[in-house]
Amino acid sequence: MNTIKMAINSSINGSANILEMLNAEKADTYLPVIFYVGISMLFGAIGNSAVSYIYYCKLEKTATNLFVAVLSACDLLSCLISMPVEIVGLRFPLTFHSDIACRLIRFIVAVGTITSALIIFVISVDRYLRVCRPLGRHFSRRSAKVASAVLVFSSILLATPAFLVFGKQRVPTRISGIIGEECSIAEGLKDTIYPLAYYCSLLVTCFAVFMVLMTLYFLIGIYVWRHKKKKNQGRMQKVVFTHPSNDRMSAAISSSSDNVEDDLKLHKQSRQKISRPMSSPVDHRQSNSVRVSRTTVIMFLITLLWIVSYLPHLVMVTCKIVVEDFRTSLGTTGDVLYNLSFRSYFFNNAINPFIYGIFNLRFRKELFILLDNIFGACCCKNNP
Repeated sequence: MNTIKMAINSSINGSANILEMLNAEKADTYLPVIFYVGISMLFGAIGNSAVSYIYYCKLEKTATNLFVAVLSACDLLSCLISMPVEIVGLRFPLTFHSDIACRLIRFIVAVGTITSALIIFVISVDRYLRVCRPLGRHFSRRSAKVASAVLVFSSILLATPAFLVFGKQRVPTRISGIIGEECSIAEGLKDTIYPLAYYCSLLVTCFAVFMVLMTLYFLIGIYVWRHKKKKNQGRMQKVVFTHPSNDRMSAAISSSSDNVEDDLKLHKQSRQKISRPMSSPVDHRQSNSVRVSRTTVIMFLITLLWIVSYLPHLVMVTCKIVVEDFRTSLGTTGDVLYNLSFRSYFFNNAINPFIYGIFNLRFRKELFILLDNIFGACCCKNNP
């Protein structure tokens, strides 16, 4: 009897050792994916921390800046929570034994993804209203806070299916009789219609959001193009201001209907540079000339990069739905490319801060001040 138990224990231990070796072997092949996620996590955590702080605390208290701060905070949480747990999943591709941990990981990733998508959608609507409907109602700082809270709550509700669909799944290995476990579709649902329904709804929703976003920015582009055309035809009105020294100058008002950046170009006949008095009654919303503000350009680039970063992920999801046994038919290189593409959206979390840094001068100035304060304080501590 003892001999049989020893043989069984030896067999179990032997299988476990083989599974551990297979897991380590597969984890080594995923090193490029782990490196990609790790780099995205590092740069994203640093960059989004700065963006969240500067846009919320240092820049103008506008609705647009609040939305950007919330978006960067969402990206920051993705870098601090979603990416580390993804690395854990990649490190244990065949020995992920915790079902509840898998469900929580997928749920957290889904919440972050959906929140980012909804905020980008609202930002695009806000841009459209400010440029194309300058005299209409816009988001205030207070309404933007309420909208952000509603979006986060909605994201939690919409991400609930991910908690139900995903879970621990048994997967065969290249050695017969050795079965591993990975974080994927839940074992009890893999042969049902629910995973297919989940992925199809994801594809349809993403496609609809993409189309709406592109339509909004297309309408913004058409609106701006028409106003530029009118400007070129000499229809832009000019307002004349008088300087206290009785010098005369003409002010060509160019407004983007953006409450963040209000551009006023003054051309003095004597070529003396002078700014418009703050008490001027000119309302920037009543200007007849419209230009694309830097804020709109930044938001367009953020939206475009968000769409581009999700395309590889959606392609992999589509292949998984359409092609039977898609994962099992991939070789080692194909499996690595699949895992890279499946996590392509992490690139968006890391790249957004660089867009703000390149195109927003005020953000760069505040960032330099912040870095100077940080490193200055460190130098003072090291050199008392």
